[in-house]
Amino acid sequence: MNSSPSFRRIASNYLFTGRHLVKHPLVTVRADGRIESVETCAAPDGRPGVEFYAGVLVPGLINVHCHLELSYLRGAIAQGGGFAAFARSIGRVRGQFSEQERTAAIAAADARMWAEGMQAVGDVANGDSAFAVKARSRLSYRTFAEVFGLHTDSTDEQRRLLRYPETSLTPHSIYSVQDALFREICAEGDEPLSIHFMETPAEAELFEQRGELWEWYRKAGFTCDFLHYGSPARRIVESVPADRSVILVHNCCVNQQDIDLIMNHFTAPVWWCLCPGSNRYISRLVPPVE
Repeated sequence: MNSSPSFRRIASNYLFTGRHLVKHPLVTVRADGRIESVETCAAPDGRPGVEFYAGVLVPGLINVHCHLELSYLRGAIAQGGGFAAFARSIGRVRGQFSEQERTAAIAAADARMWAEGMQAVGDVANGDSAFAVKARSRLSYRTFAEVFGLHTDSTDEQRRLLRYPETSLTPHSIYSVQDALFREICAEGDEPLSIHFMETPAEAELFEQRGELWEWYRKAGFTCDFLHYGSPARRIVESVPADRSVILVHNCCVNQQDIDLIMNHFTAPVWWCLCPGSNRYISRLVPPVE
């Protein structure tokens, strides 16, 4: 006979609901993980079978933007060099790791996220390497098959990843995909898009034909057919349907005018993902959270 309890009762000093702190919470959780009830109880030690954890209970965390397949690069690139230096360093060092090292790093990162309290992950994929780990993970993954490259004119390479569950296409950023392909991706389907946005000042400067990205592209012989939009925010609102949910990632250099333009365009949810750890590591820039 199975005598295991069908639920758990968990108490703490506080519960963070996502908006508010509740003092002396008592949470009843079903065996399948669903929340049965949330009560308050000032003396949980008088209740039989109650587990008490000092501190604050929080809902499962969501890592909105992750590059799981690049976990092997952890600590391999110098900090604080800025975005262009970071991107060039990836190209230089990525060939220095074996397949075994890459696979081990992916598994370790997945385990670390679970141990740190995450329940779900929005993961960016350019290849197959992380899907085996994701398939057996305790985390729930939504995978964004990322399209990028100014010489790329189709999504054929990324579409092969759509055979994996909970996977959909997304453009990498407003500066790395030409106009027709960007608009095609944004118009297809109804899954959320995840777009790197205003991570550095160079993204806005590109539309003014100056700055670090502009010089990089000019020297490499790249041309951009989307500069007529005039700004990154204007490209977003004129290319992405209003009823398409979008995650904008980084946002270090947005201003109030950008925010107003974007929020006034969309009827679907817009999620501003801030990536403080990544921003601190790469550029030291801080999003204007106020």
